[in-house]
Amino acid sequence: MKLYKFLDEEGGLKTIESNKVLLRTPEEFNDPFDSIFYVDREELKDCFDLLMNYELFKKGLETTIKTNHKLSTNGIIVKSFIEHDLPKIKKEKFYGFKDYIETNYRIFKERKNKNDLELQQKFNGTFMDVIKALRNIALVSCFSTTLDSVLLWSHYANKHKGVCVEFEVEDKDFRKVVYSKELERFDLYKSMEVLFGHELANELVDTKKEEYKFMLNPIFRKSIDWEYESEVRCVFSKKETDERISSTIENGKKLILLDMPKIKNIYIGCKATPDFIQKVKEKAKGIPIHKMEKNKDEYGLHIENTL
Repeated sequence: MKLYKFLDEEGGLKTIESNKVLLRTPEEFNDPFDSIFYVDREELKDCFDLLMNYELFKKGLETTIKTNHKLSTNGIIVKSFIEHDLPKIKKEKFYGFKDYIETNYRIFKERKNKNDLELQQKFNGTFMDVIKALRNIALVSCFSTTLDSVLLWSHYANKHKGVCVEFEVEDKDFRKVVYSKELERFDLYKSMEVLFGHELANELVDTKKEEYKFMLNPIFRKSIDWEYESEVRCVFSKKETDERISSTIENGKKLILLDMPKIKNIYIGCKATPDFIQKVKEKAKGIPIHKMEKNKDEYGLHIENTL
């Protein structure tokens, strides 16, 4: 996949020299709706019930383990919690609603009655954590599939004074943005099933796996007003480790950087200064450099020549 990254003069020179791009959280982007989603209100009650069910399940595990697996309600606790459900959850990394907990919760009754408010608060916290995880833990870099957009050069390359660098990347690490008039409807219930299952398995959710990609859908959905950008994104997490990701301190601020494949081409804006063009040439080290110019008979841009 051929992708383009638009940059101002300073960012362009740094990217050309390092072959790295900046990763940022959606919270830092200029669109206040970036990575925002909504949850169906009718689904929230089911989500709360799932959280309570999960808390009771964990309490059952604790109780059973503390009593050396001897405590049982008709054998259900030992068999279901220890012999069947827990190994299955750890293997599948998925927690589904346990019906038998609702009919066999007598040993949890005191805790259940006492902590309804606590669980409601925890549910609200879980809901907010999902939003915060998307906007504060996600690390994103944005690209475009188009080179000659006047607006992209205007907005991201310092009014055509900067550059656009071209990369050839593998599709598996990148995903196209979907544009819509509506916010993303987020499947919170399914996400909680996955998060709880991974918690019991003591593992982080790998959102790059096909079955978990739905959790990142809000990051790849934007208002139709942005459709002209033809955007493609790559997304990582602050919690994951990847040899392509590094960090540096600049002016007292920590920057997260992503190693990219070698730059294929460099395109210089139509209003770039001679001094900037010279600096690009010095740092390009054999990478082909092209100059963008305005069309003469219509609104648009074209590649004028190779420098």
